[in-house]
Amino acid sequence: MTCFGDAAGRLQETALDASTKGNRYINSCLRYLSKHLGRNLDVLDTAVNKLLRPP
Repeated sequence: MTCFGDAAGRLQETALDASTKGNRYINSCLRYLSKHLGRNLDVLDTAVNKLLRPP
C-alpha cells in the first residue's frame, strides 16, 4: 500500500509540474502576442470567447 501511495504522490507531482510548465508557456505566449499584436489581441480574445461560449 505504501508503494501505491508513493507512486500516486509522484504522479500527482509530475502532473502538477507539467501543468505549471504549461501555464508558464501559455502565459509567455500571451505576453508575446500582447506585445506584438497590442490592441488586436483583445479582438482575438473576444472572438475566441464568442466561439467557446455561444449564447
